[in-house]
Amino acid sequence: VALLAICRSGAAFCPLDPEHPPARLAHMLDASKSDLLLTAGAATRAMATAVPVLRLDTDAPELAVARCSPAPIADADRTAPLRPDMLAYVMFTSGSTGLPKPVAIPHASICQVLRALAGAIPMQPGQALLSVTTIAFDVALADVFLPLLQGGVLVLLTDAVLRDPVAVCRALRQFRVSVMQATPSYWRTLPLHELPPSLCAVIGGEAFPVDLLPRLTAIRDIINVYGPTETTIWATAHRVRTGDARDGIMPVGRPLPGCLTWILDREGIPVPPGFPGELHIGGSTLADGYLGDADLTAQRFIPCPFAEGRMYRTGDIARWREDGLIEILGRADSQLKISGHRIEPDEIEHAIRLIPGIEDAAVILRDEHERSVLTAYIVVAPGVAPLDRGVLRRALADRLPVWMLPGACVNLGRLPRNAAGKLDRAALRSIPPAATTRGSRPPGNPEEALLCSLFAQVCQVARVGAEDDFFELGGDSLGAMLLVTEARQHGRALSLPLLFERRTPAGIAVAWATANQSRAAGAETPLFLIPGMGGDAPALAKLRLACRGRIDMVLVEYPDWPGLVPPGYDMAQLAEAFATRIESLAPSGVIRLVGYSLGGLVAWEIARKLTDRGREIGFLGLLDCATDPPVLRSDPRAGWLQAAYWDASKVSAAFGTGRCAETFGSVAAGRLVRRASRRYALHGLAMLRRLPVPVHLRYWLHRYVSEALHADIIRRWHASWARTTERRDLPAVLFRAESRIGLPDDLGWFAHCRNIGVVVVAGGHESMLADDRLGTLADAIMRAVDESGSAAMSGLAGGPG
Repeated sequence: VALLAICRSGAAFCPLDPEHPPARLAHMLDASKSDLLLTAGAATRAMATAVPVLRLDTDAPELAVARCSPAPIADADRTAPLRPDMLAYVMFTSGSTGLPKPVAIPHASICQVLRALAGAIPMQPGQALLSVTTIAFDVALADVFLPLLQGGVLVLLTDAVLRDPVAVCRALRQFRVSVMQATPSYWRTLPLHELPPSLCAVIGGEAFPVDLLPRLTAIRDIINVYGPTETTIWATAHRVRTGDARDGIMPVGRPLPGCLTWILDREGIPVPPGFPGELHIGGSTLADGYLGDADLTAQRFIPCPFAEGRMYRTGDIARWREDGLIEILGRADSQLKISGHRIEPDEIEHAIRLIPGIEDAAVILRDEHERSVLTAYIVVAPGVAPLDRGVLRRALADRLPVWMLPGACVNLGRLPRNAAGKLDRAALRSIPPAATTRGSRPPGNPEEALLCSLFAQVCQVARVGAEDDFFELGGDSLGAMLLVTEARQHGRALSLPLLFERRTPAGIAVAWATANQSRAAGAETPLFLIPGMGGDAPALAKLRLACRGRIDMVLVEYPDWPGLVPPGYDMAQLAEAFATRIESLAPSGVIRLVGYSLGGLVAWEIARKLTDRGREIGFLGLLDCATDPPVLRSDPRAGWLQAAYWDASKVSAAFGTGRCAETFGSVAAGRLVRRASRRYALHGLAMLRRLPVPVHLRYWLHRYVSEALHADIIRRWHASWARTTERRDLPAVLFRAESRIGLPDDLGWFAHCRNIGVVVVAGGHESMLADDRLGTLADAIMRAVDESGSAAMSGLAGGPG
């Protein structure tokens, strides 16, 4: 909201990352000539400045807005007319002088780039873009503005979720995200096999590694983008296809509308296709230059002999392909790229030389397997002890952001130089970091051995000891996410909080052993919630909150749009999907389940499947679930769901307009159902969800289709299960709504479960989950869980209570 307000007011913004060192933030505030600091919460403490501060988490902004006119902002409201050439924002990049340099972007440039990106990355109204980039990186501005300009949805996550690769993939599915852009380094951290197939991946900020492509082929689209900050976010784009890469290089495509590109030799003459030269970019997307530094601006932004205006010398070596695509080959200088950030080695080297006892330093980027490791080569003064990477990173932490801290450190007697006396960076690449540990003990059990191996793989070191600290080994936030994903591939549930707390293989292994013992003892095991039809159960999410602090609950979602093509899923496949998910979260110990409504039947089948695998079921809660509910006895062609659930009043209340209710009613009230078989009607509705309908209509349409599909799955299974005489010894408790009329007290469960217990709870089938009754229901569930397997629970055995 603040970014939009600043743009509309005619002012300019300078985004800051509160995780940067305070001294660096203070320099940015000063160099950007900022007049006001907008901040909130804990970020305020990171800023020590004389600039006036406005905290957005107080009442002051709301009170000020309340006094303003709601009419659109006009030039009469501004201190001066807003023109396209006025400054829109200032973005900092690494500088060769030891300090970051401010790039000034006008309104015209960012507007042109956003228009061009809307053509390269089209979004339908209602489609969502998930932003995973810090606001201090200009890619985030495309994240914010691009979906809003196209009528899309912007999804923002907390920092804790963004650093959890499993949670990011879950958010991609939960919010049905259509577009996400990130660096290759970030994409590598995710469990790529779990990405939704409807996703468009926008990849930029670093060279596209060709080995990443085969792992992304299951998603809808891949777009490779390129552009320096000085040309406003992205300058070129390419829709990637298999076989596009040549000689291991993926093309960055053609210039976006508004961008002009030339590849020139040292004399400024255009080179023919296939020949390397320095890439120059002109057109209407250029920055104004470097704020307050006319000399540097004149060096990098030079007159263009081929078109009107200026062009920017990127420093990137590139070549044209014969098909008109551009390939980036490397740098003409020593500038580096890591995690999407441009890094000037001079800035890091300058900071290292400020450390007492350091005589000289050089920094290079070493490519090790799938990661790039920033490596520092240092020369200490005579009599000064050599530095290891942990000491070096701690010494630099108050000067440099975390992504500029070296991940490896090599002590040398002197730096290699060529015949002209200049630093020989090529010679440095032949000197790898020492393949030694910090003297900690070797791994003592299989868990420690696995973690040592994963630490070494992610941190790119030869050997790791059981007591070695992940972050002192050079691990960073992206490395931590990659470690979580790799551990998951080995069947281990490693969370980021656990990694940050324990930090060493030994510490994590002890935590795992303790958790396994607790699960084996039946303590602290999660209670898995299985929703009713469709998997959309906000009431169960509220139940989790009501039980927070008493028991850990996990809401397990249904597969999205299962089996749309006949014959579709069956119950065995559905239960298998649930069981696999549950066992990945609880690899050992007892399993506890709670199913609501038809979800109780699914929970029963899951419990049977897990029992047949040898897993112990410690508790099975059935929230008002009947074994023979009327909804399953009705004619599947009669449109029961429409009559029982999608009446016009509910739809109208949800949409707020009669037209939306009428539109949905024409579909959901059964026109398709009356004219064709239900199976093809559902398939038609599934196709209809892809149309550019309003997002709220799309949401309810999704619920209708998925719930109907899940109900059909249960109906087909129920036809045979309801006639079986098999009875199971499962520790089940039925929580029956007191308003149930015309059904037995046990809702038919005693015929299937020998030791079913019955607890009557206030309310009806839906109102038992109402806000004012959730506390009572939560108490009843907790008592039943505590008593499961005890003498108190055995008193309920043998029949309904």
